[in-house]
Amino acid sequence: MLFATAYVAPLRAHHFFAPEYERAIRTELVGRVIEVAYISPHARVELLVLGGPHDGETWFANSVSRNSLPRHAWHPETIQAGDVVTVEGFIGSNGTQRIWIQRIDLPSGEEIYPVGRERIAGESE
Repeated sequence: MLFATAYVAPLRAHHFFAPEYERAIRTELVGRVIEVAYISPHARVELLVLGGPHDGETWFANSVSRNSLPRHAWHPETIQAGDVVTVEGFIGSNGTQRIWIQRIDLPSGEEIYPVGRERIAGESE
């Protein structure tokens, strides 16, 4: 019993969404990609925001595990430094300049839903 408890707590703490993002507040940012990092445990896109109230700020757009991204048409070559993208998602808690990606629009006009389009549709109902 002690063995199971020792491993469950860290996993739950790592994947607990509430303290890191405001699930009730969604926003959209347009920005130039500074860097894309496929680090454990999540993919991260660093953006220089262009326009709006956050103009000139650097934000970190986080996503699901890099292993999950190809199932949603996101591959290492999909987003490159210099691309201008639109990111829609949940903002970081406590005013942090982070966003949990729900949708990302590429320069080609293609939309990527890293958590899945069906899941987003279900969340907004």
